Amino acid sequence: DRQSSIRVKLSQENSYLELRLPSASSCPYLVCAATIAAGMHGLEDPDAIVVPAVPSRAVLTTPQPEIPTSLPDALKVLEQDTYIVNKLGPDFVRWFTLLKRGELESIQSWVEADDISVEAAWQKMYMEFL
Repeated sequence: DRQSSIRVKLSQENSYLELRLPSASSCPYLVCAATIAAGMHGLEDPDAIVVPAVPSRAVLTTPQPEIPTSLPDALKVLEQDTYIVNKLGPDFVRWFTLLKRGELESIQSWVEADDISVEAAWQKMYMEFL
């Protein structure tokens, strides 16, 4: 099912885990650490796992957790997730969210001052490193 956030492919020849939710611009090390922590959470507390009662291609009628659709929303959700904060470390999460909010402020200031698009501001911030 290519519409799932996480796919597990198992066969006799090979097996792999495919994470489809992270952005290509995300840090793979942070994605890996957060994914492992989330897996540990599921192993330690099986009740924390939300399993749809119907096949994934069907329309779900039960409420499902919302995935944040913006960076500010994602940062708030991260800070509120006590399990992930404890696994990644409160200091790391505090510095990470401060850094990302600072990046957002810089981008917003470029958009307002230079009259450029948000996409152009992101490129201005990161493309110099490529």
